[in-house]
Parts: sequence; structure tokens; C-alpha cells
Amino acid sequence: MGKKDPTQAAYETNHSQWAVDRYLNDFHRVNTLYTDNQDINYINSVTNISKHVVKQYINIIEKYAK
Repeated sequence: MGKKDPTQAAYETNHSQWAVDRYLNDFHRVNTLYTDNQDINYINSVTNISKHVVKQYINIIEKYAK
């Protein structure tokens, strides 16, 4: 996965810096649990991130982990 400065990502996506930081934090939480072989229901339960968003993060992980 390519790295981009969060400030630049916020500017390019027209999101606040706070939102981009939260997205990155949530992504890292999901990534940690998913790579530890946890399922979507478990990840949703312990992170309180919606299953829909967890699935989106997992799709990103699977797409760029190769």
C-alpha cells in the first residue's frame, strides 16, 4: 500500500485532518485483528466499527497485501 502524507490525503479528499486520522487509526485496528485471523463479527464487536466498514477495510487489505 502506498504511503501518503495524511495532511495531503485530507486536502485531496476534502476531509478534515481529524477524519483522516480516525480512518487511519480504524484501518490499523482492523488490519491488526484481521491479520490475527479474527472474523468480521469479532472485529466489529471489539472495535465498534460497522461491519460494512470493516468489510471495506478488509477489501483494501486483501487488494494491497499482495
